[in-house]
Amino acid sequence: MNFVLLFFSFFLQNLITVRCERQDINALLYEKFDNAASCFRLLNGTHQFGCSSSLSGSLGVIHFIENEHDIDWLINNAKAGPYMAVVPPKIFNQRNLMLELQSSKDISGILLAINGTNDRPDSFSPDDTCPNRYSGEGTCSADWNPVGTSLLLVDWGKPMFVVKDPVVIEKIHQCFLKFNQPFDDSQMHKSLCSLQMKSHMHAAVDTATCIRRSNSITFVFNPLSYCDGMGDKNIISTLEPIKKPENRSILLFSTRLDTASMFDGVMLGAMSTMTGLVTFLATAKLLSSILPANSSLERNVMFAMFNGEMYDYIGSGRTVYDIMQKTFPKESNPINFEHIGLMVDVSQMSKSPKLFCHTKRMNNDVDLLTKEFCRSLEMDAVKPVTVASEVDDELPPSSVHPFLKRDKNIPAVVLANHGKEYINRYYNGLMDNASNIEYRYYNSSAIPEESVQAVLAKISTSLAKSLYAWVTRKNYTGPEVVKPDIIDELLYCYLESRNCKIFKQSVAPEEKLTADLTPLYVGVYKSPNTITKLTALTHVYFTGRNVNISESHCKSSDDDYSYYWISGQSGKGECKQTTVQLLKALSPAFEIEGYDWTSREYSTWSESVWQEMSLRMFLKPSRQQEMVTLVVGLVTLVLSFIVVYWLKSQAHLLFQIEVGVAC
Repeated sequence: MNFVLLFFSFFLQNLITVRCERQDINALLYEKFDNAASCFRLLNGTHQFGCSSSLSGSLGVIHFIENEHDIDWLINNAKAGPYMAVVPPKIFNQRNLMLELQSSKDISGILLAINGTNDRPDSFSPDDTCPNRYSGEGTCSADWNPVGTSLLLVDWGKPMFVVKDPVVIEKIHQCFLKFNQPFDDSQMHKSLCSLQMKSHMHAAVDTATCIRRSNSITFVFNPLSYCDGMGDKNIISTLEPIKKPENRSILLFSTRLDTASMFDGVMLGAMSTMTGLVTFLATAKLLSSILPANSSLERNVMFAMFNGEMYDYIGSGRTVYDIMQKTFPKESNPINFEHIGLMVDVSQMSKSPKLFCHTKRMNNDVDLLTKEFCRSLEMDAVKPVTVASEVDDELPPSSVHPFLKRDKNIPAVVLANHGKEYINRYYNGLMDNASNIEYRYYNSSAIPEESVQAVLAKISTSLAKSLYAWVTRKNYTGPEVVKPDIIDELLYCYLESRNCKIFKQSVAPEEKLTADLTPLYVGVYKSPNTITKLTALTHVYFTGRNVNISESHCKSSDDDYSYYWISGQSGKGECKQTTVQLLKALSPAFEIEGYDWTSREYSTWSESVWQEMSLRMFLKPSRQQEMVTLVVGLVTLVLSFIVVYWLKSQAHLLFQIEVGVAC
């Protein structure tokens, strides 16, 4: 018994030792970069987009690209491939050069290296020149985003990662300089610094094919999903509960919640989305405070933050579908399109005090209603904000389009910082961050008048006054305004850290927040987005009414209101009465039986499932060394078979076998 225990102890010790040595050897062979972000695959009803590696990962020799000459050498003269092309933003931003890399069989992957704030081109927008080109209510003939490269809509057929850490980039560059120079045929005969990219995507072809494969009977006993429908939740509320609305009695005040993303977990969308979202939240806060509580007004405002708008208007398209099904916002008291008297969508904002009020060129009463709102906003504008009316044949890409596709008689206005084309040179790009809106966190210190915080505060005040006038038919003459401090804190929450004052006041007292950033990419419907929840609770905190109810009773709901227990300014907890609802933002295409995936009636975007994403660097041996290793391995294998065969055939001579004596 003691011998058995000793044997197992010895075996376990050796097993642990071997495993530890294996990890040490693995660490010596590879250097893994954990802060790299990978491009992933998306699909719609007709195509696939994005990136994917092979199942085991794609390998390639590192080569830094600085100009067109480097690309020409890599494609036409290099012989030690396949290669991993490391490109700076100035190269990545040139569509024709990137498509050369994409089409070359000698390129196994692409690494985008953003080396600090100085590595910033004049423009960097991977979206289309006309975002959501095929899902608007018009033809989308205007180039709203003239610097767009449409790289978001390319099927790369190979992996792509982005690294923004200068230390990591320097490590890769030094390895490249040490082992991969000179760039000639000598690369064939030496060890080369290489990268392995692993980001295999399970989905392929298009959403219809992916859904069909996922639902195949082959996997009944082993369910497997290849892709998931994109979406999350819309945040919907009203100034007062909707009872029996009259025609044209509701102003639909909307904005979008999401940004498009090419790389997993790194998109912020400062000007693309966050400035409009922050302006929306601040406007709702002021409007809720200046209107009398429980007022019996003939008109109402519905606040709507739509999710998934960058992908063919998932959220607003779902809302339109629900209105048609008579289930929005509640089955017990739905609204229809005739109840919407005006739709005002808040789009991109910036530190520019010039606000453009976009309306569609029409010759009926709808035209008069939209122009009337723009004139009202112009009169209510708080200096230095100015309002310019912009009459368009087609409205800018925004949440109004799904509504106008169903009912062209809905008066619609889009508010933005641009006229005929975006002033945002980084729309839906990696560099649409705090620097793009010239944001600096002041943390309760004096905020300059020309800052983005001060300008957005004045735009929010102007908007709230115009909405007040629409609801009450009276001008607001009170002293209340949106303070720049509120804008400063909101931008800090979205751009710097979610462990911020406003988010901490909006969640329950016991809930702890991390300092992580949460990008506004919509994700998939079955995985709730943290930032959507935090935004909804912030909206509750800003627009809900305090009620004197204990925590144990502050979790119920009725036909008109929901109740939330949040930290509040004291941090000890308070109960908020609110009309805020989180409603489904999933395209009806995933629920309509027999839906035609090519019809473009609703969004068909889905996201591929993946298991692991990793980027690591290693030293690839020369071809001669690989051949020697292969030959030695084969010779060893053959010799081992010969030795084993010989030992077995001569076992009766080599090993003495004692025959037992029968008792």
